[in-house]
Amino acid sequence: MSNQPVSIHQIAAQFGTDSGNYEVLTDAAIRSKGVEGAAVEIGVRLGGGLQKIIDGLVESGQTPDKPVFGIDPYGNIEYYRDEIFKEGRCDYTNEMRDICMINLYLYCRQKNVNFYMFNLEDTEFFNRYADGVPVYADHKSLVNKYSVVHFDGPHTHSKLLMPRLHSSSRGQILVRSSFSMT
Repeated sequence: MSNQPVSIHQIAAQFGTDSGNYEVLTDAAIRSKGVEGAAVEIGVRLGGGLQKIIDGLVESGQTPDKPVFGIDPYGNIEYYRDEIFKEGRCDYTNEMRDICMINLYLYCRQKNVNFYMFNLEDTEFFNRYADGVPVYADHKSLVNKYSVVHFDGPHTHSKLLMPRLHSSSRGQILVRSSFSMT
């Protein structure tokens, strides 16, 4: 075994997804060029959606200037999913979070992305950061606008958060997990 250090570019990050058509997230991120604010995924799970958003930001030359936020509480907590599944637990454990974060932070370093993870429910995030999120990159700034937002978390909350997000950035793109853009 060699004692030579391994470069982060020699390690491949691995992400999972739970559905198809994730290319719409790459397209949404590309289309967000010129729109002020952070790129956000609400409901990170295995990180596959954020990977596609990051790919679009990199492809359109928006990194490292545009911060990327991931919002997901993990912790295997109960939450209301929708009218069909009602309330219950999924496999969103802290172990899943830990594995996902290793891959996400590795990928973000490889792609020169300024990534912030918030282990919070979506409503808690917007309550705690109602006036914005402090971001540190050469200087402190307060990010309170969102250029592209992927709702892949509890779908009932997205209706409650829409008014806060619609007043965010002119031209912003909102993507629901059913992959419709507004």
